[in-house]
Amino acid sequence: MVEITIILNGDLAVLSKRHDGVAERTTLVTPGSSLFDGVQAQGIPHVEVGSLTLNSQPATWDDHLAEGDELVVDPVGETGLSLDVPPLPDSPAFLLDVHLGRLAGYMRLAGIDTHYHAEDIGDPALVGTSADDDRILLTCDRRLLMHRAVRWGALLRNRNSFKQMQEVLDRFNLRSHTAPFTRCMACNGQLREATVPEIEAAAPPLVRVRYGLDPKHYQTCPDCGRLFWAGTHTDRMRTLLRQWGITG
Repeated sequence: MVEITIILNGDLAVLSKRHDGVAERTTLVTPGSSLFDGVQAQGIPHVEVGSLTLNSQPATWDDHLAEGDELVVDPVGETGLSLDVPPLPDSPAFLLDVHLGRLAGYMRLAGIDTHYHAEDIGDPALVGTSADDDRILLTCDRRLLMHRAVRWGALLRNRNSFKQMQEVLDRFNLRSHTAPFTRCMACNGQLREATVPEIEAAAPPLVRVRYGLDPKHYQTCPDCGRLFWAGTHTDRMRTLLRQWGITG
């Protein structure tokens, strides 16, 4: 083993597996270890790293560590993106793990393309879907994000779903990409105006008394068939959106 010095900037020291907030530390690594392995051995997923500096020189994940090296690790910057990944698509899309169901609903409420499975599909499937479909993987499980195939992702710091939503909006600068009430909160389908037969088949009697059969008051999801209309719940949703800095 060889001894190196590693300096973790920003909140990476708290994020590390030691959780001690100490930025500078010495550690032992296998000779010739890549920076990718050395950083993740500290418990820091690569998607949380914005830049690397090895012995005062810019470095990449594939550079190697030797006795006495000093490695400086900086967190992601304003783009929310990690080291050596392509820019996000014009319309960012997300994939959430099984524990983030309420966050998935919030993101869909804001009109953000968000895939979520209520049953655990397993880490390999999540990693593969994220890579194949160009989706940003969100999770509170650091081990899930340590797969090298994950290009875009984020380890959520908060456990409260309301705060998680704020965190995701800030991290990926999403407010300009929101379109409230355009996606189904249940399945992520893109909503459209309902037809009169769809309203007749699904609208409760009291809703039909209030809105009649006028399609402009209804939306439907072509994927799961759910029918939507404005009600007291809509006001609560708009309040949530305003608290996140989203208008709509």
